[in-house]
Amino acid sequence: MDKWLKRNAEGTSNEEINASEGSSNKILDKCAPKKKSKTYHFHQEWELDYFFTLVKENCCCLICNTSLAIPKKGNLERHFNTMHSKYQTDFPANSEIRKSKLQALKSQFKVQENMFSGPIEQSKAATESSFRVSYIIAQKCKPFSDGEYIKEIFEEVSDSLFVNFKNKNEIKKAVRGLQLSRNTVMRRIETVSKNLNEQLQKDIVLCVAFSLQFDESTDITDTAQLLVFIRMVFEDFSTKEELLSMISLKGKTRGLDIFTEFKAYICQIKLPLYKLVSMTTDGAPAMTGIHNGFIALYHKDEDFPDFISYHCIIHQQVLASKRLNTKHVMDISFKIVNSIKGKSLQRRLFKQQLDEKEPELALHTDVRWLSRSKFLQRFRDLLDEIIKFLDERGDDYRQLRDLDWQCDLAFLADFTVKLSTLNLNLQGKDKTLTEMMSSIAAFQTQAASSSGQDFWALVSKEKYPNLKKCVEQLHSCFGSTYLCESAFSYLKQTKNKHRSRLTDVHTLDSLRLAISNYKPDYAKLVEDAQAQCSH
Repeated sequence: MDKWLKRNAEGTSNEEINASEGSSNKILDKCAPKKKSKTYHFHQEWELDYFFTLVKENCCCLICNTSLAIPKKGNLERHFNTMHSKYQTDFPANSEIRKSKLQALKSQFKVQENMFSGPIEQSKAATESSFRVSYIIAQKCKPFSDGEYIKEIFEEVSDSLFVNFKNKNEIKKAVRGLQLSRNTVMRRIETVSKNLNEQLQKDIVLCVAFSLQFDESTDITDTAQLLVFIRMVFEDFSTKEELLSMISLKGKTRGLDIFTEFKAYICQIKLPLYKLVSMTTDGAPAMTGIHNGFIALYHKDEDFPDFISYHCIIHQQVLASKRLNTKHVMDISFKIVNSIKGKSLQRRLFKQQLDEKEPELALHTDVRWLSRSKFLQRFRDLLDEIIKFLDERGDDYRQLRDLDWQCDLAFLADFTVKLSTLNLNLQGKDKTLTEMMSSIAAFQTQAASSSGQDFWALVSKEKYPNLKKCVEQLHSCFGSTYLCESAFSYLKQTKNKHRSRLTDVHTLDSLRLAISNYKPDYAKLVEDAQAQCSH
């Protein structure tokens, strides 16, 4: 018996033997050939043999409408012999009467299928229409409840608009089936926003590099909102700029607070930080502070790679403009215009001197640099009328008659027009850092990205890997915070004094639909939604 017994070797424990056997079994399991799963296919002759047909990969009995998931001959034969054995005697195999019966059953089945598919297709069409209307409502920054009165408009105009249509009643019935209640529109916008965000997350995975843009402002309820945009560049050097998120800052808005909230967000969505190239912000101390600023904290964070940081190039241009010696012109112009425009009586008296077609003087503030060109142009055009008006009023401004001062005024007016044109050209979407620097250097925006994109797409990555990577990273950089600043305009339209109770989640959903370049996948949305007509 000893030779049949498996004894422990000296110094070998039972646990070691069991572990050894377990590992051996695992190796054997891996080496053992896996059993292939069988794939069954429906054969056309089974229609005549067993009165079955194929409907969406399932076998359906034409006699009792029973559905079988696996198209296996034995399953069909068993069902036919058990449930419909009399058909074998009443309709002999391969007989003409059996073929006629099969055609009759197939025709009857087709009628039933059309009968049920009609309402389903109509319901799906109503659901898709609901998604489309809700999408437009969000794009126009309108309230969710607008869907209800839009439906009322549809119902009202259908009586006269389709009066000569033969299917007028069917059209009106379809209009009544539109799902546009307030809650439905809200859910549709939520779903579309989720769909657009899924497209964005897929592109983040596919892109080779990206940059981020930040700006912070308050909404109608004095809640600080941090807008984050992302610019992605792909292997073919195409780019996409999209809203990444809107993060609500409920407490303080120090650099540390913004840092903490945004880091929690990127951990939540698992943003691939190794693709990060740069961060663009405005010049606020909370963002650009040397020690405790938002950007400084990320440079210190070990989880973040080395990245470029700078604040808006457009803002830097405004700071540079302060170096111009314009004080002697601007101070006098401000003082005169404010003395005329600041008092209603003086404004009316000055306006009486002007022709009806001549525009009034324009006001200017230091915050709005773009208004300076219009202000100076208007002042220069009305200089003669201003001098005459001041003389009648008894004010002495000798500088206005000084030829050198007038030359400085004319130069400054023309120069600020050029700067304003440049500033407007720097704004907008799809502006790369290199393009904007070229615009500043040449005072134009002719450095179109399409030709450069086509050129670098043809460069071999195997031959010039470092050069191509460098260009990809440069191509991903933002040049300004224009997208954030323009998005705040949409935010103010979306969450206004009439919609101040709009939640942060619904505000983000509406904002994403309003400014995103992605288009909803309506087919997927309808397929996922419960196709149900409104009551």
